Amino acid sequence: MHNIYPNGDEVSNVDIVYICKSYEGELKCQAGEVENLKFFDISDLPDNIFKPILPAIKEFVSETVEKSL
Repeated sequence: MHNIYPNGDEVSNVDIVYICKSYEGELKCQAGEVENLKFFDISDLPDNIFKPILPAIKEFVSETVEKSL
């Protein structure tokens, strides 16, 4: 995803999202990079998701998840 901030700064983000139905083990944060790891139900995503990736998440939900319901 490519984003241009109001101040003109440009960033490119690569986000990897895994969809799983069951999980065993312990989530581990990478020190200095990650503050918190957590699973979310696709119907209960947090409000503070990084705004530039919302279009991709919404597209995935509408094209993949909602069609399988």
